[in-house]
Amino acid sequence: MKLTAGDVLEIRVDDQLFAPRCPVGVNVRRTAGDHISFSATAAIETMTEVETLKAGGIHLLILRDIMAS
Repeated sequence: MKLTAGDVLEIRVDDQLFAPRCPVGVNVRRTAGDHISFSATAAIETMTEVETLKAGGIHLLILRDIMAS
């Protein structure tokens, strides 16, 4: 794919279908102006990883848990 500095990757996933190994859409917007779109499989293996990503990352997940207790 030969990514370069400035290229932007956008990963799309349906929140209702977000699960380990789910299909995701990928858009690559290149600095030159062209773009590539393709389907991929999420490299997510467990529901714990899904919950971490849905929370916005491990730091936000930990803060949310602390605030709830």
